Amino acid sequence: MDMQVTSSEIALFLDFDGVLVDIAATPDAVEVDPDLPSILTGAHTAFKTRLAIVTGRNVHDIRGFLHNIDVPIYGSHGAELAIGETVERLVEPPSDVANLTEACADFCADHPTLSLERKPFGPAIHYRADPPKRTIVHDFLDQLAARTASDVVVQQAKFAYELKPKGATKRAALADAMARFGWSPARPIHIGDDVTDESAFEIAQSMGGFGVKVGEGESIARYRLPAPSDVKAHLQRWSDRGDVDFDQS
Repeated sequence: MDMQVTSSEIALFLDFDGVLVDIAATPDAVEVDPDLPSILTGAHTAFKTRLAIVTGRNVHDIRGFLHNIDVPIYGSHGAELAIGETVERLVEPPSDVANLTEACADFCADHPTLSLERKPFGPAIHYRADPPKRTIVHDFLDQLAARTASDVVVQQAKFAYELKPKGATKRAALADAMARFGWSPARPIHIGDDVTDESAFEIAQSMGGFGVKVGEGESIARYRLPAPSDVKAHLQRWSDRGDVDFDQS
């Protein structure tokens, strides 16, 4: 193996969609492996509780999928943090998020192959069922962001674009966790599958850790895994063995 360190030296950050579960046709159609909560609980123990989920989903959804697992969850691209029963806003949602969402709902009504995901910090429009619609979705959201009084940006994701607060990034979430929970000088590992994870890969690698890209596509991540099933297998092995290893991608 190209790299091997003990789990006591690592802080682990995990995306959800495309990393812990396979991407589904719609956000609510994902299937969660019944063993996933126990795998994560085992890793949480093995990594001396230095494990967090960092996702574009809201924390309520993740709690539901993972049966209220007791690990920190950075939701909405780091705009919110759930610790136990407490949810803290790290970035305020757009003041006009309801109007933005309804504008997106009207747009999707005019384009039935698109689907709207209503999120507390900004709506997402998915074009997985009609990939050629990519450009018109981006242009619509870009124009909508330009017209709003809120500080929002258009965020690209897999077969989707969404509006989110400018300050909400996975990079900021990782930095917050390392400082908030006193996880330094552990080496951060961020495992993600999407363009939204690139900023977290960058900061993890600048702090002596590394990124792990799941699936295909260009990435600055140092290592790569093929699919969520491989992520779960690695988590199980790392928990059992007490160390982390990887081949160079």
